[in-house]
Amino acid sequence: MAHPSTPGRCARPSAGCSAETSRFAASPPPCRAAANPPQTPCCPRSTCAPRRRRVCECAPSLTPSSQQGPGSPLPVPAPHSLERALRHFSEPLTSLHPEPLEVRLSSRVLGSAKMPTGGSIRMREHMPRQILTLWLCATMTLGDLAQAAQTQQAQDVSPRLRGLLAALDDPSGQVAAGALRLLIKEKRVPDEQIPRLGRMLKDPNPQTRLDTAQALGVLGKAAKQHAPLLTGLLRDPDVSVRQAAAEALGAMGEAAKDQAPLLVDMLKDPDVNVRIAATFALREMGKAAQDQTLRLTGLLKDQHGGVRAAAVQVLVAIGKVPKEEAPHLGDLLKAPKESVRYAATQALGALGEAAKEQAPLLVGMLKDPDSGVREAAVLALGNMGEAAKEQAPLLVGMLKDPNENVSRGAAKALGAMGEAAKEQAPLLVDMLKDPDWSILIPALQALQAMGKAAREQVPRISNLLKDPSPFRRIVAAELLGHMGEAAKEQAPLLVGMLKDPNENVSKGAAKALGALGETAKEQAPYLADMLKDPNEKVRDAAVQALQYMGKAAKDQAPHLVGLLKDPEKDVRKEAAAALGAMGEAAKEQAPYLADMLKDPDEKVRLAAAKALSDMGEFDRKYAPLALELLENETVQYDYEAKGLLMTMAPLELQHVVLLLAKASANPWDRNDWLLCAHVTGGGEPPVERVLRWLPRRAFAGLPTELTLEEARETMHAFAVVWQHSGKYPDLRDDLAEQIVRVASLTKGQWTLTDDKLLVQHQTNLKASYPAHAERLQAIRSSLESWGRVKTFAWTWVGHLCFWLLLLFVYPRSPQVQAVFFWNPWVRTITGFGYVGLLLTWVPILRRRLLAPFANQLLADADLERFPKESYFHGSQVFIPSAGRSVPLLSAVPQLRGQVVLEGASGLGKSLFIRYLLRHSKQLTVFLPAERCREGVLEAIQAKLEGHAKDTAFLQSIIYSGALDIYIDGLNEVTADTRARIVQFVERNFHGNILLATQRMEWTPPITARLYVLQPLSDAQVSEFLASREVLLGEKARLRGPEYLQSCERFVQRVLAPEQPEELRLSMREVLSNPMDLTVIAQMLGEGHSPDLFRLRQQQYELMARDYLEVNLAEFPLNGFAEECHRMRLEDRPSLPEERFGKELLRLESFKIVVRRQWKGPDGREHREWRFRHDKLQEFFIAQALLGQGNPRIAQHMDDPRFRGVYFLLALLMDPESAHQLRDRLVVHAARTRDHSVSDEFVTLLEARRKSEQLLHAPPPRPQDDSDPSNKHGGGERVA
Repeated sequence: MAHPSTPGRCARPSAGCSAETSRFAASPPPCRAAANPPQTPCCPRSTCAPRRRRVCECAPSLTPSSQQGPGSPLPVPAPHSLERALRHFSEPLTSLHPEPLEVRLSSRVLGSAKMPTGGSIRMREHMPRQILTLWLCATMTLGDLAQAAQTQQAQDVSPRLRGLLAALDDPSGQVAAGALRLLIKEKRVPDEQIPRLGRMLKDPNPQTRLDTAQALGVLGKAAKQHAPLLTGLLRDPDVSVRQAAAEALGAMGEAAKDQAPLLVDMLKDPDVNVRIAATFALREMGKAAQDQTLRLTGLLKDQHGGVRAAAVQVLVAIGKVPKEEAPHLGDLLKAPKESVRYAATQALGALGEAAKEQAPLLVGMLKDPDSGVREAAVLALGNMGEAAKEQAPLLVGMLKDPNENVSRGAAKALGAMGEAAKEQAPLLVDMLKDPDWSILIPALQALQAMGKAAREQVPRISNLLKDPSPFRRIVAAELLGHMGEAAKEQAPLLVGMLKDPNENVSKGAAKALGALGETAKEQAPYLADMLKDPNEKVRDAAVQALQYMGKAAKDQAPHLVGLLKDPEKDVRKEAAAALGAMGEAAKEQAPYLADMLKDPDEKVRLAAAKALSDMGEFDRKYAPLALELLENETVQYDYEAKGLLMTMAPLELQHVVLLLAKASANPWDRNDWLLCAHVTGGGEPPVERVLRWLPRRAFAGLPTELTLEEARETMHAFAVVWQHSGKYPDLRDDLAEQIVRVASLTKGQWTLTDDKLLVQHQTNLKASYPAHAERLQAIRSSLESWGRVKTFAWTWVGHLCFWLLLLFVYPRSPQVQAVFFWNPWVRTITGFGYVGLLLTWVPILRRRLLAPFANQLLADADLERFPKESYFHGSQVFIPSAGRSVPLLSAVPQLRGQVVLEGASGLGKSLFIRYLLRHSKQLTVFLPAERCREGVLEAIQAKLEGHAKDTAFLQSIIYSGALDIYIDGLNEVTADTRARIVQFVERNFHGNILLATQRMEWTPPITARLYVLQPLSDAQVSEFLASREVLLGEKARLRGPEYLQSCERFVQRVLAPEQPEELRLSMREVLSNPMDLTVIAQMLGEGHSPDLFRLRQQQYELMARDYLEVNLAEFPLNGFAEECHRMRLEDRPSLPEERFGKELLRLESFKIVVRRQWKGPDGREHREWRFRHDKLQEFFIAQALLGQGNPRIAQHMDDPRFRGVYFLLALLMDPESAHQLRDRLVVHAARTRDHSVSDEFVTLLEARRKSEQLLHAPPPRPQDDSDPSNKHGGGERVA
């Protein structure tokens, strides 16, 4: 039957294959797959091809590890030549102690997860250097990590682990996969990386899928959520991927039982490796795969022998082998084809004791002409154990089979029988004396496999220690080392053998003592005495024995210290290794080992370093030593020094440079060196930055953009690498290219502060890389040009920030105001000309500039005593252009454009202006018209200082509408002043300006909109009175419902229908004025009955009466009136408190004057008194003009400031004097052609006359029905 070939695996090596290769091939699938991939054949195809296939297929079930005891079949063929036998015994005891460095480290870390027991230095010859390096990195790194985990489970993330995590982001997928495998082996994979594994299983790159599947296999049950993803890989076109997926499912065990049907299908896979992996997976599932028993039984009849063998193995593992098939298998032993006989023999062996009835048939197979069938037969008999006891002598005879595989299999079969074959032990001991090596070696292996079953032969074996043949003495020592406690009494003999003149014998005895361990502990003092032996070889052997004994000989550590200064370098080296084998138990001797790091011999230094590492005392200060060892071209030193470096992570960047150089110079091992560089660097940012670019990174994996800070840090790291890379030309070439590339990526972003860094790199490149230096020079040239631009820009920004800071401080600092803003020369020079423009045209800066003057600009508005409730929102205005009336707040919600507000005194013009000022968010200024005698601009400038009062500045902000202007009392100024105001308004037609005036003869600005303020309607009178309740003073006696009822009764009385119409019109005119209505509300609240035609007089009389009660004196009306007259003449707004302090208090309580308090710049409190309204001041001024022949009447006819006083005189003077004044005003108007006063005076006087007539007329006579005239309707009606 033809079988598919198996490239890369040789499970049945012929004479041309080494024993180590055979043992390696017998390892379980995961180990074999990881250590020796299919691409690397272990031996020439010609030497192994004939029977390689059959044994490869059965190897997993018939080759247990050396850890298994008697009764477990494990074929380990023996060397067949003297040369191989000597080489075998010159190595450490493979099943005992110690293994090579990498195996020793992995054993220390991973415990039972050891390398196959036959591992040795020679194994490297059959393993790709790349895989071995990765394996070494794993064992060295995980060594210290596992030790740390044992001592401190909650320890923070180590630098090495950070390095591994950083390697996950390496541009090279192989480096990332290697790091991932190491992390998974450590079983500290972050949870966030698990989903990443699932994505990697679907990667288009088969190598990535393979690596990830193998990593999941190591993770085992922890990755069970990805078992369905592995199912897809079972059909992957790549053989290695399918194999790895099956092995990973096997590692998951029962957690992957849902995939068992697919694994059964894989038993028919054309590739033998895939079938082996599927078999392994199903075996690992154990009873969870029992549901597949029926299908597996059906495969026993498959035409392919490999499929049948795999089915049998699985059935054995799950405990469902159909015993009834044993006879059928016995019949197949007679088949003519060797492949069928081989498969049947293998199947019976798998059945074990259940097939004991077929044992005679198997005995017959021991003479089969095919060596493979003979080997399967001896292994099958060994599996039967006690049931095949009678065949044990035959197995002893098979030890002499010319085929080494058969003889090795017989030895293992005897070992598997254990106690059942112990009767054959004497015969095996006798065979040790045979001069034929092909007989001696299988006997040795058989006795080793039998273990305790051969302990009765210890005395006979110990006799061989005196055999004249050095080889037999070595064999005896090795066997005694296997006997454990049974050979305790022979330990002194082994100590004596250390002085054997044959070096191999003494080493064998040392290994045997080490294998005995604690059993030979009592011999340690004797070994310590031998350390003083003058013979170098004796001392060396004693040291090796103590080394192999390890911690069992820890009490002898002080004696070993003396040998650290032995003149023989080999003794010094072995002494250091012995101390290292004792681990932390010999930690006190670490200082002596540290001194050895200066030993002239490189091997001695390496041994001391490894010993310190085993003790946990090898830290970063010894990094130069490890680097020195790494410089050596010896491959062994590479591995060992690399491992030492990784135990010291994190190392500084200069120590990682050598690893970069190695990666650059060795493209085949590049990924391994990179992974070790990540780990050694501990994930530190400088190291990771360099590893993004070096060494020899593919262009597609390089960054395409960098931040300036990242580029700067990278260039600093490159400078460190350059400083330490002089001995590595390949790394220098790559580094030079990357320096220019990083500099170019951030071209245009470099600053002048980076020029020193760029100059440093340019200087470094100039000698050997002139072209690269020129490219850096070009970047620096653009930097200088750009630097000048940036310097100018930053200068301008700094200058701007300086002025912004001044603006921030400006409102609060008089010094800043005076020096920088109010001084035109300083402002122009230090402001470079543009500051003045910005202050003029930027709105926020304009507001800031005028901020210190905000109070001054609105000082005349006296907003502090303007409560929001004082404004009545129901006022109406008439729009002449539209011919309709609208609410004032709808017509002018905010000042936009130019507005003229016209209305009679007291209708609320000033209150409306204050209302707008209070709610305005613009820059605003309030000006009484009397302040504009010299012009509006001049009046504003009088309130400002510095640049703010600059004419051009003010003109620009007014014209652009940036400053809202409110001018009140236009009717109280001369015609010239009004003309200046009108001219100013028309010139600034884009500005926002409001003019308030009483009705008069004048020409408003043609650019302004006219609004005529209307008196209150009857309905609004009651509403207005009700709204004044909140403004009533402390003297108010009526509030709430009582006040509202009083207001309602008052309005009903004065506007009653029975009142004469003309009287009602006169009263309505008074009531429609909000100013007068406010006084009425105050009187009603205090319980008085207002006299509509004598409101001012009545208000004064109430105040004077109160003044008399409080001060017991009459109110000084004449003196106070004179003072008010002088105030109007002098345009003085406030009353002198020093003269009229008591009077002002009474006037304040009756709402005639108001008090204003503020704090000046000097911090002192200030206070002033003002009249609440011009009408109130005019009442007292009128008192100064009353009197027969008072000359002041004629003096003020041309003064518009006294216009309201004349209107009040029409109501206060006696009728005769009022008529005389009327005549004089009419004449004056005819002469000056100014009728603004005379016409209004005549109107008011006529209204007074009619009101007085109505008030003094007798009430109408009641109508008499008996009057004849009424009866007949012909008489006149009596008024």
